[in-house]
Amino acid sequence: MQGVPGLEEALYANDSLDAAQCAYVISASSALSTRLKDIEKNWQQNATNLLAIDKTADSDQGLNQWFNSLLSLVETMKSNAIDQPLGLTGKVKGHLPAATAEQSRAIINAKLATLNEVLTDPVLTAILGSNNENEVADNLSTALADATTLLAQMPEDLGTADKATQQELFDHLTTITRIIKRQLIPTLGIRVGFNSTDGD
Repeated sequence: MQGVPGLEEALYANDSLDAAQCAYVISASSALSTRLKDIEKNWQQNATNLLAIDKTADSDQGLNQWFNSLLSLVETMKSNAIDQPLGLTGKVKGHLPAATAEQSRAIINAKLATLNEVLTDPVLTAILGSNNENEVADNLSTALADATTLLAQMPEDLGTADKATQQELFDHLTTITRIIKRQLIPTLGIRVGFNSTDGD
């Protein structure tokens, strides 16, 4: 979603906004809302094709892209929102998400909550259950619960948490990506693709 960082800066880096800044906030908010509604509408109109719920042959492209996108979301969050800004495995690079708004924990928590909702969806758990793969769903649910519980115990500014707790959060997210890669995706009969965290 383009425009979110600029909107955050306008709203949280200023004590008050002038007329031009207010116009920008209104315009950027409207553009973001329109884009999100268009994405949602496209998914709703093309759900059968995109998620291959008609079970036709060679129709797993949407399902493949969907779960690889979820995997990319977790890996990117782990790398760009935790590892790099906190300098856990190398030099500090960039900043925590929503740093200007001082909501780094809240934004990561929101992504985990969405991920939990998706991966514990009744349709998905029914698919896994029909394949006698309930253990995969249980493993995912436990890993997400562990990460969410730890996150709730951390300060709003994740940068002020002690290194051991930061590392523990990083490790929980690594476990989630491992389960998606090595258990969930193979169980669904799709393939792990490439994303921006893979390097050159």
